[in-house]
Amino acid sequence: MYKKEKLSLYKQVDIDARIECASPHQLIVILFDGVISSLNSAIFAMKNGDIYVKSQHITRAYHILTELRASLDMNVDSDLPHQLDRLYDYMLRRVLEAHAENNETFLLEVLELLNTIKLGWEGISDQV
Repeated sequence: MYKKEKLSLYKQVDIDARIECASPHQLIVILFDGVISSLNSAIFAMKNGDIYVKSQHITRAYHILTELRASLDMNVDSDLPHQLDRLYDYMLRRVLEAHAENNETFLLEVLELLNTIKLGWEGISDQV
């Protein structure tokens, strides 16, 4: 087995273990970690001109963002889920624009937004 395949297998086992033991709040943090990792990998691939790898990571990030958006509880008596829904929609569009235009600046913008939301979510997690 190649080093890359072993590392990939190790990462998958680690993710599976994290998911199995995670609370609902921790699952959202895992999704944030996944989308942030994918966007960073897409930026790296973009800088190296690796279109195939960039596309894989952009697609993964897009799917995770879609799941984060779908996880919003719109029945909560607050405007927050609706604001997050609009923000996730914006981020999804920026990811697609970044992919189409090969523009890492758009991905960096999305990363900054995600890191801010993740910090807030972790703060909520600590209080639950």
